[in-house]
Amino acid sequence: MATAPAFPIPAVWLRLPAFAVDLLLLYLLGWLLSRIPGVPLEQMGAMARVAGFAAACLYFALNEALSTCTPGQRLFGLRCVSADGNPLRFAQSLSRAVLFALPWFCSGFQLPLPADALPARLLQALTIAGLGANLYLWLLNRPAHRGYHEILSRTVVVRHIADTPCAVLPAFSGRQMKVLAGWLCLSGLAPFLLRWDSSELPESSVSRAQQVMLDFAQVRYAGVSEGTGVRPSRQTDRLTLKVILKENRVLSSGLALKLAKAVVARVPEMAYRDLVEVELIYGTDLGIYSRYDRELYYFDAHLLLQTPAQ
Repeated sequence: MATAPAFPIPAVWLRLPAFAVDLLLLYLLGWLLSRIPGVPLEQMGAMARVAGFAAACLYFALNEALSTCTPGQRLFGLRCVSADGNPLRFAQSLSRAVLFALPWFCSGFQLPLPADALPARLLQALTIAGLGANLYLWLLNRPAHRGYHEILSRTVVVRHIADTPCAVLPAFSGRQMKVLAGWLCLSGLAPFLLRWDSSELPESSVSRAQQVMLDFAQVRYAGVSEGTGVRPSRQTDRLTLKVILKENRVLSSGLALKLAKAVVARVPEMAYRDLVEVELIYGTDLGIYSRYDRELYYFDAHLLLQTPAQ
């Protein structure tokens, strides 16, 4: 019977700076992609983030398949191999990269839907499940410290330093399976049980206000929050409407006014504030690189009620 190969497993703290170097290089790659002439990434909406996701996966897959390591891994004496000790095949390296990057991709993916819509909740659950599972496995899955993306793709990160102690990859224990199964259940339920903002507005009201703004053709993503501010003479209650536009616009005061009027007219409980703040955001989001510009507009909520929405 063939004995299982032993690998020189690096410490977790050694993998973190290597990953940081690769993130910096990905940022530079995203910056270059955002400046390709004739490619209006700011008008691609969610597809721009898909393009960034594909670029990140190819960066890791090509580097690890062709030279066994990324530039960051090479700098810190690391490389990635198959669990049987052989070099990675491209399909194996690509699956490893996709599994690892998917939760990060989902964490910022902006659907043109209210935050309580089922697809948005599922994206939140996938983000929590993936990031939490990897944190647990990296810290506690000893001695290999392999994340779920490495276990599923049958890969392992090793050191190519001669005096590094070697270890056989351990079998996945029943206790670890129970912990991960429990975590997956909790992360799947969390988006349906918890609210991610501190607003005291009813969730149904927030969802209706978001839908009102999403009905505008120019809007790709909408959010609602509330807070307080201070005027010279008194404290004020403020309603904030955060909107990401599909295309670049400058000085969109007319659109901001229409959004504010529509929300206070169609969701009456939103109108009882002193001030309505509209934040218009536009730009590029590749995931690996983003550039946003913002415009802020303020309206007196009582005056908005006195003029009909258009």
